[in-house]
Amino acid sequence: MEELFLRHKPRFNDLIRLFPKKLIKDGIHTLHSISKKSKNVLGILSKFILKSPFTLVYMILVFILYYVKMDITYEDSIYLSKLKSFPRCPKHHGPPKVVGIIPDGNRRWSRIQGKGSGFGHFMGSCRIADLIRWSILSPSVSHLIVYLLSYDNYQKRSAKEQKAIRTILKKWINEFELIHKRGYADIAVIGEPNKIFRETLGDLRINPKDRSVSSTKISLLLCYDGKREIRHSGGDERRLWIKDDIDLVIRTGFTQRASGFCPMQTTYSEWVFPGMFWPEFSINIFENILSESYKVTQNYGR
Repeated sequence: MEELFLRHKPRFNDLIRLFPKKLIKDGIHTLHSISKKSKNVLGILSKFILKSPFTLVYMILVFILYYVKMDITYEDSIYLSKLKSFPRCPKHHGPPKVVGIIPDGNRRWSRIQGKGSGFGHFMGSCRIADLIRWSILSPSVSHLIVYLLSYDNYQKRSAKEQKAIRTILKKWINEFELIHKRGYADIAVIGEPNKIFRETLGDLRINPKDRSVSSTKISLLLCYDGKREIRHSGGDERRLWIKDDIDLVIRTGFTQRASGFCPMQTTYSEWVFPGMFWPEFSINIFENILSESYKVTQNYGR
């Protein structure tokens, strides 16, 4: 399954495969001829375009894709356009679970790599997108809850890092909106994002009262704090933003604490702390943890 999710966005280098080798060779020859006969540039170019009529189309396509930074949604990919035709993940261990994810360690991992925090956040976002796609296909996950950013954490970040986080998130919003609109999953934002953040979120719903019961639910916790959720609900479970009890919580980053993650919903949750930073996490690791969780018998205080 993991091979299905290795490519996150089309890259410029992938476009080279669109060009026939002969076309590339002719293009190089033409550029060489132009450098020698600069007085007859238009004539040489016109002959080249007439000889290969699709050249101009390719050139325009590459120009557009390159200069808009390859901002293509998965609407144009095989994955999303044929998502419903993919077979469900073969491993079905038991009743579907509500799974919480605390993806910690992006910045520390990035520092180890000798790069800035933005690189860590980007790689972490790719892991999250992988997990969302896998959960949509898996019969073992009914609701995936991902703790993207706490309320306090966002307030304490620098304006530069806040902007970097919003920019990275915006790159994925088109895909998340499309998944939701096509009915592949029920995706919503949970928390209290400010006005600037709300503009980044597009048409994604924020703290919706009604959620789908027929498709996988994906909840993205953004500017979220569990205490604030409880105060907002007045202690009434029916008014909580997250109404499902969470069966399993996975936290990476070598830290073993809840950090305000869904305190009322995790009363009887199983907690797993894999020894790694979030960008090192993978679908195979997630599947193994999920499989092991079915071996645990939960008595719920009995």
